[in-house]
Amino acid sequence: MSAGKRKNLTVSEKLEILEKFDHKGASETLISFAFSVGLPESSVRTILRDREKIKSAAVGGDCKRRKLKAGQHSGVEAVLVDWIHECRNRPQPIALSGPIIQEKAREIGKKINDEFSASNGWLSRFVKRHGIIYRQICGEAAEVSAAVGDDFNFQDYATVDDAVTTSEIRELDNIISDNANDAGNNSDSEDKVSSETGDGVPARCEALAAISTLRSYISAMNLNCSQVLQNLSAVENFVINIRPFS
Repeated sequence: MSAGKRKNLTVSEKLEILEKFDHKGASETLISFAFSVGLPESSVRTILRDREKIKSAAVGGDCKRRKLKAGQHSGVEAVLVDWIHECRNRPQPIALSGPIIQEKAREIGKKINDEFSASNGWLSRFVKRHGIIYRQICGEAAEVSAAVGDDFNFQDYATVDDAVTTSEIRELDNIISDNANDAGNNSDSEDKVSSETGDGVPARCEALAAISTLRSYISAMNLNCSQVLQNLSAVENFVINIRPFS
């Protein structure tokens, strides 16, 4: 496979790359592995990021398909993830409950013509799928909770204080607009493999989900690393404030 040519990979070809990476990728750098399979590093990162989607497509017998299907209500979830991160990263973070997240999901759905019930089952899957964790508000301190597990109970978390204003959060319409721009800029990242350096750039919601997963991992290790978590929050705020190029 030549790294100098644009090529749309099938699910089967992507699965083969994953298998090669699992066998030898851990023993070499990502750049070296990408070179060995004739792909740009950014494209390999995209394939690794979509590992579960690729495996699911393969199990479903769609090995010849080149484009991975977006998850149901993925547009709603992308905006919702962005909104949740903004709530949490205000100077005075807003604690969220399950019902509040569900109601916001319904509101977003109405705005982008993807109305759905946002059931409790969807809520549980959404939290796990995006690695969402929450900060419990206690006085002026905001502590990072443990990772969401199978025994997760939203009732363990505080609800929004009615006295807290959300004026510092971007208008929902602006969040939706920014996510639409992100999606447009990255619409081909799942199925197009290019030698151009800009290919395979993840969307903002994916970057934020990755930060949440990293925070969850660090917290679960029970290390005295408050400075690391503060730095991670700074990175998170930086990502949130990035605006797409016009």
